[in-house]
Amino acid sequence: MALSAVMFSLMTLVVHMLRTSFSPFMIASVRFAINLIVAAVTVALQRPEHGLLGPPSQRLLLTARAVIGAVAMSLVFVAVTQLPVGDANAIIFTNPVVTAVLAAVVLREAFGWLEGAALLLGFGGVVLVVRPEFLFGPVGPGEAPQRDVETLFQLTYPEAVACAVLSSLLAACAYLCVRALAAPGREKVDSAVVVAWFAVAGLVIAPSVAFASGQGFQAPADVLSVAGLLAVGLLGFAGQWLLNNGLMLEKAGPATAMRNLDVVLAFVYQAVLGEAVTWWAVSGAAVVCAATLLVAWGKMRGGSSAAAAGAAAAAVASRTDGVPDAQRHATAAASNSGSPHPGGQVGCVDPAGSSSAAGAPSHRSDAALGSDSDSDGDGLLRRSPDAGALPRLLDGRTSSSLEQLDDTELGGVV
Repeated sequence: MALSAVMFSLMTLVVHMLRTSFSPFMIASVRFAINLIVAAVTVALQRPEHGLLGPPSQRLLLTARAVIGAVAMSLVFVAVTQLPVGDANAIIFTNPVVTAVLAAVVLREAFGWLEGAALLLGFGGVVLVVRPEFLFGPVGPGEAPQRDVETLFQLTYPEAVACAVLSSLLAACAYLCVRALAAPGREKVDSAVVVAWFAVAGLVIAPSVAFASGQGFQAPADVLSVAGLLAVGLLGFAGQWLLNNGLMLEKAGPATAMRNLDVVLAFVYQAVLGEAVTWWAVSGAAVVCAATLLVAWGKMRGGSSAAAAGAAAAAVASRTDGVPDAQRHATAAASNSGSPHPGGQVGCVDPAGSSSAAGAPSHRSDAALGSDSDSDGDGLLRRSPDAGALPRLLDGRTSSSLEQLDDTELGGVV
C-alpha cells in the first residue's frame, strides 16, 4: 500500500510538472489510452464469457460507472494542474468521507457518530486548505496559493477548488456504481472489463472537452515530454495494481492509513518545487487524513463484528460435528414433542459451507437444503437460487435481528 501511495503521488507530481506543456485533458487522454491497452490485453488473456462488452444486464451500470469515473479522473487532472499539488490532493482525498455519506443515503449502509465526525472533519479540513476569504479575511503576503501563469489551461482559484471537490463527489458516485455491479444476484463482471469501459469513456470525454475548450492536443516538444506522458499512464497503472494487491493482503484500515502517505508526499513535492507550503494547508490536510482514518476505523470495527459473528457460527456448527444421525433425529423429535431448543431453531454453517437448521436430518441433499458457496472467490458465501430461507437464528439471534445486520456483521453469510 505504501508503494501504491508513492506511485500515485509521483503520477500527480508528473501531471503537475507537465501543466505548462499540455492541457490536463490531453494528459488524461494518455492515461486513459494506456489503461485501455492494459485492460484489453488482460481481457484477451482471461477471456471472460462476454468479452470486453460484459454481461448485457450490466451494461447500463457499466456505462454509468465509466462516464462518472472518467469525468472524475479528468477533473482530478484539472485540479492538479491548477492548484498547488498538496492542496489539490488534500481536497481530493475527502473521497472516502463522501463515499461513506453517499453509501448511507443510497445503499442504506450504517451511518453512525464515527461517520458523522469524519464528515465534519473532512469539511473542516477543506476549509483550512481553501481558507475562504469570508471566514479568514484577506490573504496575507506570501500566503496566496502560487499558480503558474504559463499553464495552457487556466481557471480561477475558486473554479479549480470546485473541480477538486466535484472530482471527489463523482469518484464516490463511481464507487457506488462498482458496488452495484458487484451486488449479490447480479452477473459477475471482470474488473478488467470495468477498466476498459472506463478508459473508452475517458477517450471520448477528455479529447472532446479539449477540442471544445479550444485547447486541442499539443505535440510533445522533446523526448522528456513524451517520457512524462508515458510516465503518467504507467505510474497510474502501477499504483492501481499495487493498490488492488495491497487491499487483498491487508485490512481496510491499515490500507487506508498507508494511502494517506500520498497526501504527505504531495506536500513534500510541493516544497521541492519551490511552491509555498502554508501551515494552514498542512493542518487542513492532516484533518482530512484524520477523517479518512475515522472512516477506516469504522470499517475495521465492522470487520471485527463480522469475525466475531463468523466465529460464533463456526462454534455452533462444531457442536454438531461428529454427532450421529440417530442422536440428531432424537434431538429433533424431542424438540418437536415440546422440548424446544432455547430460542428456537439454530442455524448452523458447516466447514463445507452448507447451511442447515439444527435438528434437520443431516442426510438431506444440498438441493433440498440450499447451499452457500463462494462461487466467485471473493470470500463471501452466497445462497444458491434454490436455497430456502435464511436460518431463523444464528448464535441466538432472531430472524428479525438478522435482517437488521449487514453482510459484514453476518461474517460473510448473506
